[in-house]
Amino acid sequence: MKKRWYFIPAALLCVCVVLAFAVRTTYTDTSAQRGQFDYMCSTTLQPTLDTLKVKEASDMPEKLIQGADLIVQVKFDGDRVFSSDAFFSIVKVTRVYKGSQSFQGKDLRIVEAISYFSFAKSLNAGNSFSIPLQKGDEYLLLLKKVPFQSSRKLTDFQKNQYYPYTQSAFGAFRMAQEKQTKLFSENDKLTLDTLQGYDVPAGDKKSLDAYYQVKEKVMQLLKIQ
Repeated sequence: MKKRWYFIPAALLCVCVVLAFAVRTTYTDTSAQRGQFDYMCSTTLQPTLDTLKVKEASDMPEKLIQGADLIVQVKFDGDRVFSSDAFFSIVKVTRVYKGSQSFQGKDLRIVEAISYFSFAKSLNAGNSFSIPLQKGDEYLLLLKKVPFQSSRKLTDFQKNQYYPYTQSAFGAFRMAQEKQTKLFSENDKLTLDTLQGYDVPAGDKKSLDAYYQVKEKVMQLLKIQ
């Protein structure tokens, strides 16, 4: 083979390296940027009441406990995978209150139904009265198993997937002792960053008070100090 032909594969290799480097350096991981994206959700507990088919928040605690497949205390360290229509948050189980004790110490993937629109820089949780799990916090989770057809062979990613019962804050109680007093108005810009440290995106006192009443009753029924 003539020497000049050796330069063709060499040149192609150089082009591939340059393109790979360009793609690598121009690709932006927006996972950190999502904290500043507009967050849209329900600011009232009414959608949750409708889901449970109850009229008052006082009717919720027993139904929440009975309806959950698994009730666990967990720690969320911020490990999360994003898709266009959900957050997949990995939590570590520290205690089991309902369900098999074999979950103790295991990791669960919590599916939070939140649509992600990169072009609009927004996150949409629909009618969910909730704030996504926050890094470093402990939670009491009342969970439902994500349903898959029994004949389907699940991938490792699909195994141990659960979602908060009612897809709201009433399925994911922060274990923090202090109570939130802030009410969010339509003038507030809701983002994951501005919601950091809060329990619920409550827009009225009735919804905020109901959250803590239900939380306290659930804790009491489960004998959690």
